[in-house]
Amino acid sequence: MKTKIFLLTNTDFSSLDKSVQEEVYRDFYKLVYGVSIQMIHDHSVAEDIVQEAFIKTIYHSPNIENEQQLIGWIRVVTRNLTLNLIRKNKKMRNQDDIESVINSNINKQKDPTQAKVELRMLEDNITESMSEINSEYLNILESKWIHGKSNKEIAEEQNSTEGAVKQKIHRARKALKKKMTKWGFQDE
Repeated sequence: MKTKIFLLTNTDFSSLDKSVQEEVYRDFYKLVYGVSIQMIHDHSVAEDIVQEAFIKTIYHSPNIENEQQLIGWIRVVTRNLTLNLIRKNKKMRNQDDIESVINSNINKQKDPTQAKVELRMLEDNITESMSEINSEYLNILESKWIHGKSNKEIAEEQNSTEGAVKQKIHRARKALKKKMTKWGFQDE
């Protein structure tokens, strides 16, 4: 199946007819959206990455004569852009985590009783939220968080694959986050 993606590098894209530009973008979108959404799990962020990869392809693509090589290059660019964003967000989250620990320690020093009460309420809220999620999700979270088992160990216990365990953990965490929003926790 021949796509029009090759028009991104072999022509002046801005000189193409608007309907052809739209068709090329749709083909491009179909090609790379899956790569990004699979890694990032956020539709709007994945769309931003698609747009960034599209622009990068138009202005910075290497001189490739083969459409399959171009498609491979585009997918690698998209994957790298997604990984860079994940790394950047992880650094920002880690910084936020450090700041929250520092702030919580300062708050504990001001009123240790209040901090103990807040911690106890948080533990109760987590326990109640966990009791409300699917029992399969509860079991996998307990294995991971309470018993400290690796994904490989859980997969062996469940006669499953590590990939399936990762997916279940992701879904379980998502279900738990959803339950905890009723306690005022914000979903990121």
